[in-house]
Amino acid sequence: MSLRDTGVDEIPDEILIEIFRFSLQPTPRFDIYMYPVSTNIRLVCHRWNDILLSCPQLWSQIVADPCTHRHIYPRLAIIEKWLQRSSQTLITITFRYPGHFPGFQDDYETPKENQYFLDFFALLKHHLVRWKSLTLRCNLRLFLSALPPSFHEAPQLVHLDLMSGGGDKDTIELFSTLNTAKSLRSLRLDLTSRPSRTSLNLIPLSPVLHNLTHFDIQARLTLNLMIGIMRNCVSVVHLALRTLSGHRWDRELVSPCPRFQLPHLQTLIVEFEYGILDCRFFSYADLPSLQALCIIGSGKIGNTPPLLSFLEASPASLQFVYIKCNNPSEQIPTLFSIPRLYNLPIFELCSRCISCRSRDIALESSQVVGQGKREVVVVKEQGGLPDSLTGIGWVSDVAYQQWRGALCEWGVDLVIRGDLS
Repeated sequence: MSLRDTGVDEIPDEILIEIFRFSLQPTPRFDIYMYPVSTNIRLVCHRWNDILLSCPQLWSQIVADPCTHRHIYPRLAIIEKWLQRSSQTLITITFRYPGHFPGFQDDYETPKENQYFLDFFALLKHHLVRWKSLTLRCNLRLFLSALPPSFHEAPQLVHLDLMSGGGDKDTIELFSTLNTAKSLRSLRLDLTSRPSRTSLNLIPLSPVLHNLTHFDIQARLTLNLMIGIMRNCVSVVHLALRTLSGHRWDRELVSPCPRFQLPHLQTLIVEFEYGILDCRFFSYADLPSLQALCIIGSGKIGNTPPLLSFLEASPASLQFVYIKCNNPSEQIPTLFSIPRLYNLPIFELCSRCISCRSRDIALESSQVVGQGKREVVVVKEQGGLPDSLTGIGWVSDVAYQQWRGALCEWGVDLVIRGDLS
């Protein structure tokens, strides 16, 4: 059967381009055997071949992830061919070692793989002016040895996502290199695998922070360091501060706390691994544009009055609040006495120890369900029977459709009673 018989040849070029774009889209488990997709498309007919080769943007995503179960990397000749076909368009680069989940260890990085990494970036250095986005999961020392000493020759680089392990010396060198990336607007750093137990010093990174609109950092952060970040991120729209060190911020809090302003901030995510979820610093924030607030921690809510005061006086722009902690049961009556809470399109309080009585206090008194909002519940089951309610909240259909992409990206899982799909 020919294409003419199927009607495929009648599909407009612009529709075919979108189909090809989807077919060539990298996946989280990008495999070497995905590359022949482009060859298969080209072999269908002359028209498809011409369309594919005449659209440089279809070749702009350079992904060198290895085959996850064979540790085989795409041949450099294939990478070079993609670079040629992308012509002068800006390129997005992704490289991840096989062991990039949950963290990086040197055991995953063999000399052969390290050499491939160096050869891969030696090829990409010839296209520095076209770098738009760079995502790396690798050893920090290897990263620094592969890249040029500065990003001056990469004036289009706007996004860097780096998950890496390295010592203090390597981290300082990294920050020095990043300071040359004047065009950088989005920066995501995961430095939790740093072997050093010393506190991270972001002062050398201050010039870069001033230009960022998106900043996501996961490292050993102290409270003073976190406040320093907020002072420098004057243009940031999305800010995520994640500390996984067991650091007790509540032990460092002093009064009065310095005031800082983030007039453009729309999304704030604060994540703790250990310690008490103490949020006194929120009472000093000036966040007139804030739309989403996520507070995630394994400790109790702790000293909550400042957080409650912040929610009570929160800006009208606030649409979404997500709080996750271990044992907030005693705080629920106080929390749900705030009228402002019920005007939020999306709210969830998630914990392992929320009783059904607390749920009744929250939902029956609020009467938000049925007013364009649906109840959000998370039930933990044990032995086939409901053990305890672990989530309380509500969501409106419109807000859910607006925020669902962001919720998935942030790892916020709303279990919704009623179909919103």
